[in-house]
Amino acid sequence: MRVFVYCRVAHDDSFSLEAQATQLRRYAEQAGYTIIGATAEQGSGLALDRPGLEKVTQAVLTGKVDMVLVNSIDRIGREWGMTQAYIDLLTQHKVKLLCIRDRLLFDKQGVTYFEQIKKCGVPVTGYSDPIRTLRMVRVAGFEPTGKPAASGRFPAPGGIGRRIAPA
Repeated sequence: MRVFVYCRVAHDDSFSLEAQATQLRRYAEQAGYTIIGATAEQGSGLALDRPGLEKVTQAVLTGKVDMVLVNSIDRIGREWGMTQAYIDLLTQHKVKLLCIRDRLLFDKQGVTYFEQIKKCGVPVTGYSDPIRTLRMVRVAGFEPTGKPAASGRFPAPGGIGRRIAPA
């Protein structure tokens, strides 16, 4: 699977940016993914017009990538309507979004939440609150229905989430 690694911090914090990049690269290597591109940037999550995210978008639009790998969903954006629109762009081009710290996989069928993900020698827990994240994902119009990966491989077959109609 061809992946694009995307890292973002809101403020100038090169240590956090490097830590994200290291964790995502190690995860991709351990999962057997081919990294076709990577970008790390400092910028606000309240807008999508960021140079690094534009590189990701270009790779998606030209068909060079199968999955975008991020540390957590809020690395794409902090405003959920905007973030959902970006996820829709990815899924329209058959590109998945894997958020390893949140344990979420977005694809054309919806969202999957995984209790376990492949061990890769780096911690996958962090500052993200899984309950808060799932609540925000539901607000964005997804209902997670995923099951843990029995083999520890990622992504697991089955257990795909479904998109729900807005309330």
